[in-house]
Amino acid sequence: MEFAQRLKGIRQSAGLSCGQLARKASISEPYLRQLENGRKKNPTGNVLKKLSAALGVTLADLLGSPLHISKGALDSAPISLKQFALKRGKTLGLRQEDLEMLKGVHYRGRQPSNVEDWELVFSFIRRILQ
Repeated sequence: MEFAQRLKGIRQSAGLSCGQLARKASISEPYLRQLENGRKKNPTGNVLKKLSAALGVTLADLLGSPLHISKGALDSAPISLKQFALKRGKTLGLRQEDLEMLKGVHYRGRQPSNVEDWELVFSFIRRILQ
């Protein structure tokens, strides 16, 4: 996945508009839009640090480090959570410790049953605990 797609996905999962993230990261909104559209491809280290801090993710998450979730952790996850981790985990910066935490999420004895619901739960928890 390209940096532009990853940046936009992380921003959206954090519940921020382009303007909000630009202000939070102290960069211009037009520049952020160019980064998200792939028209600007080489942000400086300073811009990357500002974006990662504003989004509450690591530079590795923002730059797309490989998904470091063990096969065993994935195998013991509910099917829909495993699908979420494989489909959206890399984009959203899902870590093994996040997956382990999500395995314990239950509401009235039930867990989310699809990828979209797991994404909402993960995004909500990450957003309120930043």
